[in-house]
Amino acid sequence: MSTSNVGKAVSQDSNSYHHGDLRRALIDASLELFATDSSFSLRALAKHVGVSPTAVYRHFADKTALENAVSARGYSMLLDEFRALSERDSAREQALEFGLCYVNFAQAHPHLFDLMGRYDCTLDEESASISREFFDYLAEHNMRLAPEVDPQVLTWTLWSLVHGVTVLGRGGVLGKAESENYRDMLSHSLALIFR
Repeated sequence: MSTSNVGKAVSQDSNSYHHGDLRRALIDASLELFATDSSFSLRALAKHVGVSPTAVYRHFADKTALENAVSARGYSMLLDEFRALSERDSAREQALEFGLCYVNFAQAHPHLFDLMGRYDCTLDEESASISREFFDYLAEHNMRLAPEVDPQVLTWTLWSLVHGVTVLGRGGVLGKAESENYRDMLSHSLALIFR
């Protein structure tokens, strides 16, 4: 789902909510707001959508619950991007493409990416479901890299590696944050792990 499509339940002409799925409209509007500001309030969200603050609280008990729902949507968006990648013959090349996709997602959606790092996959069933789906998809692909290794351990290891490179790169620690630098860093890291 691209950020250009996130506001479908919100009227384009007046920014006010008219009908349909308010919960979805609130999440869509939150994604729009997160594109520029990670510190908006529920009251500001209600104003942006054109509903009362009370209407927001009917769907989300507090900002943590909303942020978790937005994070779940973020993981769903990232999973869609992984699925859109073409299959590679080499498992290592496929892992590299997943890593670069992760980096690109973080660069395209910095506030959302930061929020996703605080995601509580135990908060509700929707969160648990998308978390399982995301992790299982990665584990299934990672099994090709090292079939003798527990796929959960391998997936946590690779995710930690890619996440670390992404965060360090965004923070400037790895030097110039260009896609070739990320490709080289991830490629060398995978070569070290899978000789």
